[in-house]
Amino acid sequence: MAFILIKGRFTPQFGQPDGDSVRFLANNRRLLFELEGRRPNISRDNGTVQLRFEGIDAIEKGAIKPLSTQAKENMLDLIGYDSK
Repeated sequence: MAFILIKGRFTPQFGQPDGDSVRFLANNRRLLFELEGRRPNISRDNGTVQLRFEGIDAIEKGAIKPLSTQAKENMLDLIGYDSK
């Protein structure tokens, strides 16, 4: 199986990120259609797709506080997003 490098940026401001998923804006959206599996669901509003991290199972945003908030904040830190 070949790998496809899709460059872009994480855009959590376009969704409601939790600990294991975030919105992503690809520099070249055509590459998304080269991936195996379901067709990408590209937002008509902002061109982003929902990106779920493989192998990460985090507490969902509606779960027990403060654990769900910490999971989201840790994920945002890891992707380099400053929400302040």
